[in-house]
Amino acid sequence: MAGVKGDVRSRMADAVEAIISASWLYREPGFSFADHPELEAEVNKILADLSDGILSDAQKRTAKALAEMELDDYLGEALQYAEGETGGETPLFRLDRHGDHLKELLAGWLIVSSLYALSQKEVRDRFWAFLGDPFASKEWRDAGLPAPGWGRGFQRNILNGFVLIGQDAINRGAQYATLRRLADGGARYYRTVRNSSYNCPFCDDMTKRIWPIDTVVLPYHPRCVCSAVPVYGDPYARPETE
Repeated sequence: MAGVKGDVRSRMADAVEAIISASWLYREPGFSFADHPELEAEVNKILADLSDGILSDAQKRTAKALAEMELDDYLGEALQYAEGETGGETPLFRLDRHGDHLKELLAGWLIVSSLYALSQKEVRDRFWAFLGDPFASKEWRDAGLPAPGWGRGFQRNILNGFVLIGQDAINRGAQYATLRRLADGGARYYRTVRNSSYNCPFCDDMTKRIWPIDTVVLPYHPRCVCSAVPVYGDPYARPETE
């Protein structure tokens, strides 16, 4: 999935540069996008394009993955499933939420730039360093700005958040297509097996269960690399007695 991070990093870098450039003449100690409706509309469009671009890249990588797995016949359904809701939210909705968080951070850095006379390049460089370690920026702290924290379920590092959503969409599409092929081959149920070496008690516990072939449970979590193993026949049938 290393390529996913490269895709996201490139698109995010373009968006960050475009937003800083568009907002540069507006920066001031009390800067807020909400105070400049036309600018905010332009920034929101940049962020919407970022979300759409990340999802588009995920679609292309899903198509490539299914082609390599000889699952091309299920591509359309797999993409539709991957872009559907999980926990009441679609991948695009979650991407847009991260875009909102990116907007908040950039507003903060525009404030910092006005207080410390930073150049656009200095703001960009500090922004990326800040994502890696938000507590390392003395300028951010001295400006009275809080360290980022978006609540449960959101990465503090927005880049990682975007990447996880993209990876999860690809994984969901591949898992859906895999189960469709197993079903067409006669499997009625399946189990899951671990493919990772890191400790995950949840995935360990889930390997003890049996799932109907039309119930997609993988990936169990965004970094999950478990896979499905078909179960033929009825695993719940009582053994015949003589």
